[in-house]
Amino acid sequence: MWKDRGKNVISSIKKLIDNYDLYSREAFSIALEKLIRDKLLHVGVNTHDILQAYATIIECLSQYDPSFVLVHRICRIIRDYVKQRPDTMRTIITFIAIEKPGDNCLTSDIAVTNASRLTLMLEEEQLNGLNDEYVIMMCDNRENRWMDWIPDPIDADPKESRLFRESADVFNMLVSIYGSKDLFVKEYQNLLAERLLSNGWERHIHSEFTYLETMKRRFTEGELNQCEVMIRDIRDSWKLARFAASSLPFPVSPRVVSFVYWPEIQSSDLDSNFPFHPHSIFKDALDNYEKVYSQHKAARSITWHSDFGSLVELELEIDGKTLDIELPLPQAQILFLFAEKEKWIISELAEKSGINSTQLKKRLEWLCSKGLIFQGGLDEITLEETFCLTSSPSSIQIIEKRDEAVMLDDFSDDEEEEQNSVEDVVEELEQYWNYTKNLLIYRTTNEPLTAQYLHRMFKNFTSPGKTIPSLDAVQMFMHRKVRQNLVIIENGVSKALTRRSCWADKDELLDVVYWGRQILSLVIGLLWGLIPLKGFVALVLYIGTSTILGHLYLTWYQEKDDEDFGGFWEVAKEGFGAAFATFMVSWVTAYSASQFE
Repeated sequence: MWKDRGKNVISSIKKLIDNYDLYSREAFSIALEKLIRDKLLHVGVNTHDILQAYATIIECLSQYDPSFVLVHRICRIIRDYVKQRPDTMRTIITFIAIEKPGDNCLTSDIAVTNASRLTLMLEEEQLNGLNDEYVIMMCDNRENRWMDWIPDPIDADPKESRLFRESADVFNMLVSIYGSKDLFVKEYQNLLAERLLSNGWERHIHSEFTYLETMKRRFTEGELNQCEVMIRDIRDSWKLARFAASSLPFPVSPRVVSFVYWPEIQSSDLDSNFPFHPHSIFKDALDNYEKVYSQHKAARSITWHSDFGSLVELELEIDGKTLDIELPLPQAQILFLFAEKEKWIISELAEKSGINSTQLKKRLEWLCSKGLIFQGGLDEITLEETFCLTSSPSSIQIIEKRDEAVMLDDFSDDEEEEQNSVEDVVEELEQYWNYTKNLLIYRTTNEPLTAQYLHRMFKNFTSPGKTIPSLDAVQMFMHRKVRQNLVIIENGVSKALTRRSCWADKDELLDVVYWGRQILSLVIGLLWGLIPLKGFVALVLYIGTSTILGHLYLTWYQEKDDEDFGGFWEVAKEGFGAAFATFMVSWVTAYSASQFE
């Protein structure tokens, strides 16, 4: 969370607010709102970082505002903004599952007090018609805290439930973005299922169970029953796998799940179109496992899903060298066929494996990329492609040196694999940056330069046979330029920042114009008075010089479009009144001093 020095700053702000009461609260909240809008709530900040800041703000504000009025006021701004992002809901559930907010992180007396008062997560509609003041009073009396009672601040909304307001913490405020506990629970079940299927009992199972116990205190009884069943299924699977190990030819570790309580498992196209036919080596082990399972779980049967948790550890011997490798079950079944015969024609391999040539080629290409097999020439009789088991020493050495993590690359039969990831496509877009920058600076088109416009432009630039950049890739590319201080994005429209454009914020740039005009007026006034230059000509020269230099600074030096600031006359009026007064005072003073005898 925050550092020790951050706590000192919070303590200082708390003392300041306590001393000056309402005025300091209002000034502080206005300043914080402006800072959040300017620095946090824009497209250059990814959703995870916004949620991280959201959680930190809740923890910090709750330190010196026991009423939680400021917490709700400030967080409402972030919540309204982040709801508009398409990835918000998924990011929130991932953030909660990984960061685990509220898991033994009661870092303040206020947080401990509120946690002891109310752990159940409430929705505001549930408190309609409830005398929450009576509930709070009874809790305070029971815990002997009635002497510590503090009235609500003057800026608290009298119509707002105090019980709901003071139940706020990081977890509750994050879930409130969803707008519904039921929707959150459903999404959490889906994510928990994915994590358990991919990690199983070997990783994170204890932390998942501990955090689920923490979450149960926030929900009513029964809302998280499915999550409890899922974790229990994984634990039971671990125990059953240990018991069945003695009766199996090799260790098998299935995840046996109760399909009634788990989210619907979507099988791949391979499973739906081609029934799972395991190799005889696997089939014997799976049959023995089913027998052991039927002895422990009477009147139950197992349906195998080959596309979940199907990682196979193999000890492969090639030309006297032993290799320990890990690969997915579909690829392992193909590799076992090469143990029977080192060279296969693709049609024979498809007939033997029971899958079509398209799916088979994907698996063969995966094995080729790992160096386990290689593509031979065309068969002399059938003129079909052939594939052979690798035997060259160089290929074996590559496999031996390959990092284990590389061998665990995800493989999905139901998605067409792309050669380039999104990051690679973003890197390829760098070749168009100079053209894009000139387009942003000189605006050769009247159409707003949005990500959609740039996406259409990049599609036209892409050579045949190369990956066409997606809209997400274009947005990531432009956000990279924002982080490099080369581009600003306002209301979805991109604008270039040149090396001389030091001010990305309009208000900051207008402040520079304002104070620059004051200094220029002071210098011109002193100069006119010392020359001396008198009469109507002096006024005209001053107005012309001040206006032209201010406009040139904005449009030529900073390379900005004056239309972004309201046009030529709006720029000319910026700070003109104060500057003219400065000019008159300095002009008259200098002239009087020079003529004084």
